[in-house]
Order: sequence, then C-alpha cells, then structure tokens
Amino acid sequence: MRHPTDHSATNHSRRWWALLAGVLTLVAASGGPRAAAPQIFEDWRLQCEKPEGADEDRCVLFHNIMLKKGNQQLLNVAVGYLQNVDRPVVVLTLPLGISLPLGVELKVDGGKPMSLQVEHCLERGCKVLLGLDDKLLATLKAGHQAQVTFYDGARRPIGVPVSLLGFTAGFNALTK
Repeated sequence: MRHPTDHSATNHSRRWWALLAGVLTLVAASGGPRAAAPQIFEDWRLQCEKPEGADEDRCVLFHNIMLKKGNQQLLNVAVGYLQNVDRPVVVLTLPLGISLPLGVELKVDGGKPMSLQVEHCLERGCKVLLGLDDKLLATLKAGHQAQVTFYDGARRPIGVPVSLLGFTAGFNALTK
C-alpha cells in the first residue's frame, strides 16, 4: 500500500484522469454537428471530425451494442488516439446502476479474462479506460468476438458479446 504522501501515486492518478477526460471529449465529439457521416467497417464505425482550431481530424472507432427491447444503448466500445499519446486507448461505456466493486471483465474468443476497473460514472454511463498495448491489439485484430462482463445492482453477471467483424479494417483506417 502506498503512503498518503507518495506523490507518484497522486501524479499517476492525475495523469489517468486527464487522459480519461481527453478520451471522453474525443468520444463525446464523435457524431457532432460538424462530423462527417461515419465510415462503416462491418460491425464497427469510424467517425471523424475536425474540431475548431485543430489542424487534423480526430477520429474514433466505435461499436454500439443496443438492447433489442427499447433500442437503448447497453455498451459502447470506442477506440481512439489522444493528442500527444502514442498508443490507442479503449473506452467502454457501461450503463449506470452496475455493481462497481465487482469490476468488469474483457475476454476475446474464450481467452483468459482481463479484469478492468470502472474509472468514473457520469450522466451517460460508467467508463472503463484501457490503454491498448500491442498484445491486446493483436488479440482483437485476430479475434472474432469479445465478451464484456459486468454485474447489475443485484450482482448478477451480464455478459455482452462484442463482434470484432470489421475491427481490423476500422483500426487500420483509424491509424491512417
């Protein structure tokens, strides 16, 4: 356990919150009034827009999973690059009312589950932030389906399948 005066833990936390704020801005910006129509890569969409005063477009690759009943968003998976950050970041947006202590799991094609922590809950849902390293990126590109599991307020697991069809093509377009 770190001592409360350990400033490296505080600085690390501040950097992650700043990174998270940037990702949320990036995700919120997708689909704005100045955004072009998204490019479709099978089950994934690539949304780009040029923020006012920016030299380049900002793009987000995303996949929304909707409930059949009521057409409500159950899960949003967004992948993008932040300014001055070399590796991509994944943001999972989960519904409000989930059990936070149990966390979230991500698994690709029946592989070993990866435990994730909910970073923050806002009006539009709870956010999980994950830096996308080369190993996970390769797994996602080679995969057919990911599974995101979280828990409802009664601590019952909710497993949400996430199709990876089109992820590789969409990610390649994102990095161009």
